[in-house]
Amino acid sequence: SEWIVYGRIATAYRAGGFNANVGDPRAPVPVIPSYDPENGTSYKVGAKGDLGRNIFITLAAYQTEVEDFQAQIDNGCAVTNPICPVASVAFISNVGRAEVWGLELTASGRWDLWGGKLRANASASRQGGELTSTGRPIQQNPRWIRAAEVNYRRPSFGDVQGFANLSYSGQSGGFQEIDSPLELDDRDLLDARGGVNFDRVEIAAYANNLGQESFVVFRSATQARYNDPRKFGVQVRYRW
Repeated sequence: SEWIVYGRIATAYRAGGFNANVGDPRAPVPVIPSYDPENGTSYKVGAKGDLGRNIFITLAAYQTEVEDFQAQIDNGCAVTNPICPVASVAFISNVGRAEVWGLELTASGRWDLWGGKLRANASASRQGGELTSTGRPIQQNPRWIRAAEVNYRRPSFGDVQGFANLSYSGQSGGFQEIDSPLELDDRDLLDARGGVNFDRVEIAAYANNLGQESFVVFRSATQARYNDPRKFGVQVRYRW
């Protein structure tokens, strides 16, 4: 088996901009009319190679340092705030220097099974980050992200092939916004799909969110938006 060890240094740039809604003049945190560009430098090292005959893996670690980090905050208004008793206004502001780091592991494999082909992929990552001036965690940055997928395809009769697919994704930990104690909801989603294809036609049935997971996609002090519920369906595709 062969292994490759690599390293990379990269820079990134995010343009500045303007905040259109200036909000209420009584706001405890005034909305700034504009914000500066964000600049980052990322360092990454890793290794990838074969683990036996059928499995390929990749290991990587990275750290990113950001200057003038752009974050979404709100002006502090709320219907329960006697100083500014109106709905809050969210805006973008430069909040200082930030550091983000992560560890990643991915694996993929392929096997002959029962006259067909089985393919599987899995990944897991642990990440973290904070504003160096305040120690607050970076927003929308789950502590753990994980995923797995299994695909099986087998000839049935003539030119007809049957297939089945299971796909899993999950995450846990992390915060909604950089200045808020609201945590991201943990989630574990499982989707399934199976069917047959022949010539240019594919017929399949699917089920998304098999476990009927319910979690908040977006949350603020006054509202919350949830994910889609379980869905079933049938698809017919024709490839030109």
